[in-house]
Amino acid sequence: MNNIKQRYHQLEEIQAGWSFDQKFKAYHNDTKQVHFIRISNDDHLDAQRYRFDVMNTLFKLECLIQKPISFEHVEDKIIQTFNWIEGDTLEKLLPQLDESTQYEWGVQAGQQLKIIHKIPSRSAMNIFDYYQNRVNKKLAAYHACEYKLEKEEMFSMMLKDGWATLNNITTTFQHGDFHVENMVYHQNQVHIIDFNRSDEGDPWQEFDRIAFSARVSPAFAKGQIHGYFDYQPPLEFYIRLRFYLAINSFSSIPWASINYGISEVEHMKKIANEILAWYEGDDVIPLWMK
Repeated sequence: MNNIKQRYHQLEEIQAGWSFDQKFKAYHNDTKQVHFIRISNDDHLDAQRYRFDVMNTLFKLECLIQKPISFEHVEDKIIQTFNWIEGDTLEKLLPQLDESTQYEWGVQAGQQLKIIHKIPSRSAMNIFDYYQNRVNKKLAAYHACEYKLEKEEMFSMMLKDGWATLNNITTTFQHGDFHVENMVYHQNQVHIIDFNRSDEGDPWQEFDRIAFSARVSPAFAKGQIHGYFDYQPPLEFYIRLRFYLAINSFSSIPWASINYGISEVEHMKKIANEILAWYEGDDVIPLWMK
């Protein structure tokens, strides 16, 4: 930390976000540039270094993200420095816009996600087995939790229908938390921030966070899907989207209960009910896509 204070004349700590990392907006002594600094423990050193390298590659591919500047391993800490992207999150800005602009920003976000998925996963994955193990663990945690979804049978059906689509999937790098709270509008373009939950797997899984975006702006969510699929999303996508939304809905209940308590559980149950309201009868396409 002393090394950082020598380089920067002003550090503003950032409290937003879910991680336990220390984050700062930092003003450099010599260059006068503004940087974003993330300080974390080094217990996942290789994974964090890989993520930083991927972000370097994405920046070279002209993906609109924070420019990676340096990666330092100091004692038991990892210090990552990026350029600072000035602007408000889309979560704040979208409600102020007309639907046409919301949709267009969604298209931009979908196009950026498509660039992110140009990075292949590091090794071949048996996607069916991978998600079977993942779902089993999440369902076990859900069933062990005292709180339940109000219409869990509907989500069970969404899970059941999705398994058949998990074949012949080319796995990629994943942002891991792709929604409007992790997007910033800067210089007339949508930029993507916070890769701290990055992973590898089915690229379409990235849309499992679209519930958070759709409740802010259904038009944006529609634009994101159109931007990603060049305006022609396949029917299989919608079936698999429901599969991932169901996984998230089940897992959100024990997660909220363990980490935040009953108020967050009720919030997650509300989001789950909103997801079910997207669908009419047996139609797998959300109402806001029409």
